[in-house]
Amino acid sequence: MGVPQYVIDDNLCPGLPNWEALKNCPEVFATADSGGKGRWLEGPQSWHGDKCQSV
Repeated sequence: MGVPQYVIDDNLCPGLPNWEALKNCPEVFATADSGGKGRWLEGPQSWHGDKCQSV
């Protein structure tokens, strides 16, 4: 699982990189059509490159 590094750097989800912190900040990952819930995007590991932090 990974999150964009800026989410950690800007402290948008306090407690990261501990994955359990994700339960307390779904709004950071919400989209217009996700009903206020966080959206999980999944893809090949190669998508992540060095721009994501594993949690």
